[in-house]
Amino acid sequence: MRASLNSSSSRRIFKSGLIELTQTLRGCRKRRLSVVVGWRSARNPWLREGYRLLASLILPDNKTKFLFFGGKGGVGKSTLSAATAVWLADRGHRALLVSTDLQWSLSDIFELDIGYRLAEIPGADGLTVMETEPAKLVQAHWHQLAGTVQEVFGSSELLEIMGREISPCMMEMAGFYQLMELFTKRGKDFDAVIFDTAPGGRALIEIRLPFTMARRYGDGDPFAPVRVTPDPRLEELTREEERTRQTMSLMTDASRTVFLYALWPESLSIAEAERAITELEERHIAVPALLINHVIPLQEIQQADTSYFWSRYAMQEKHLQMIRARFGEKTLGIVPLLDVEVKGLRHLRELGAMLYDAAMEA
Repeated sequence: MRASLNSSSSRRIFKSGLIELTQTLRGCRKRRLSVVVGWRSARNPWLREGYRLLASLILPDNKTKFLFFGGKGGVGKSTLSAATAVWLADRGHRALLVSTDLQWSLSDIFELDIGYRLAEIPGADGLTVMETEPAKLVQAHWHQLAGTVQEVFGSSELLEIMGREISPCMMEMAGFYQLMELFTKRGKDFDAVIFDTAPGGRALIEIRLPFTMARRYGDGDPFAPVRVTPDPRLEELTREEERTRQTMSLMTDASRTVFLYALWPESLSIAEAERAITELEERHIAVPALLINHVIPLQEIQQADTSYFWSRYAMQEKHLQMIRARFGEKTLGIVPLLDVEVKGLRHLRELGAMLYDAAMEA
């Protein structure tokens, strides 16, 4: 007969060796949020080193740094990317936060009407935010889209059909041109460009496009020399080819581009993360850190003292050990399940401090 998780003996097993580490967040005058890391002890060498590295991964140096936040839908990518952008801006870095998700939520998180524009955030000097609106995105890059279709298919009729309706393919191509523009042109005005990516598979489509476009230019080698042609009709395509290769070079430069993967300590989230990270690393895109979100604090389990919470805690502990076993060479950031919804600058700053200030001090 299986023992109840609420029994005293089971609780002793779960509590054995668990060390509670509470970090009081700076700047929180009205409330006190705590991080409880349970078995993730500050004395644990792999975690201690990971804490030191987490903030250093996102800090810009003398060149623009590009940060991607990826993961399944609903794991907290938008909130984590927003908190990171605010944290960087508060430390004097010019930060641009861009949502590539068609179902954006940054307006809700910042409690502002942002949309498809470069919006400066009141109260966060140096922070600019932009969301993706499909119609405006396609319109902004229509010239490039039309040129590509004309060159590949040689059909003006297809262009007319494309102009009548915004298809998923058009949105993905327009998103690619936006990505290329941010890497090669607009991003140079900022110290850090943070991408709040679309969920799971759609984000991988966005990442694959530069590689697909590079192969289109011949030889199958994304780093092959740019071909020079005397045909004036191909001059724009030659420039596009150069921008594509420049984007590829930056995306695969681990000193310039970092992909932070968010997940929950649950089996489906871990499996999805493993597949996505494998593909990203096969394309030589660095994924040095995972942010494990919604980790239930031990002190909440102790206070509630119910079989429901102990069962959830046991499940998370098992999956946290699984994450450590599968991704132990990566920096692992622990994000606790909070008792507040993270919206507005105050809570974003609290979360940013929890992620990066505590990491630097651990």
